[in-house]
Amino acid sequence: MTALSVGLAVSAGHSDEEVDKVEFDIEDVHVEGWLWRCPFLENEEVEVVAELSGSGATCFAVRRVEDGLIAVYPHCTSGQRAYLKTVLKVCLSFLLPWIAVSAYLFFVKAPLLTLPQRFFYLGVAALIPALFLLFFAVSGYRKDRSFIALSEQIFTTFGWEDVSGINLKKTSRGKRRPNDGPGYGLWIFRL
Repeated sequence: MTALSVGLAVSAGHSDEEVDKVEFDIEDVHVEGWLWRCPFLENEEVEVVAELSGSGATCFAVRRVEDGLIAVYPHCTSGQRAYLKTVLKVCLSFLLPWIAVSAYLFFVKAPLLTLPQRFFYLGVAALIPALFLLFFAVSGYRKDRSFIALSEQIFTTFGWEDVSGINLKKTSRGKRRPNDGPGYGLWIFRL
């Protein structure tokens, strides 16, 4: 996972993103890592996903046993299927209204067009934005795929099922507790 973590650091892209550097010891092992937020206190019982290295370990996620609160390496919040489902929803939320407006314009407001012309123009009007959305979706996926892979490794290490379908941002909804703080659902989560 070391090469994966280097790739993640390079592809993160935003040097101004706020993260917490964590350092702690588990028995004789010194653990260091970067988490979006680390709300945990000294001596709390936690589960840690980390990779052992020569001098210590690199931390990728911490989960408090008491209440299941999870802090993860930045952008490691979704498995592949959940990520693709989210991208599809976003793309369709732009594309479907565009097609509806285009259909209205071509079928209601353009009386001089023949029926085959209306369908042709509607197809072109739908195809062009669909191609742009596809380009941006593929570009985003290519940038995020290392985060997705690490997310699935984190979820597997915690022993969760259906790691490809997990979306921590979505599963955290409705599980907020009074002391979770303002970053809950954005940077810290529950499954």
